Amino acid sequence: MISIIVSYAIKSPFFLIPYGRIVLMTDPAVAYTPDDKNYGAYHRGKDLNIYLKAENGSDLLSLVWPG
Repeated sequence: MISIIVSYAIKSPFFLIPYGRIVLMTDPAVAYTPDDKNYGAYHRGKDLNIYLKAENGSDLLSLVWPG
């Protein structure tokens, strides 16, 4: 599936790949679920203090594209 996405992206006018390099796109979104004790991704990130911060120092919360 990744090769299909890369093939599409290379042919798409919306993706510009300078000098023939592959552009790595990541999705850093983690669901904000402080009450779900079984969602390890959220709690490990919180314990390691690795989330992006807002100007006031709180964890940055934002909307993401669900696709």
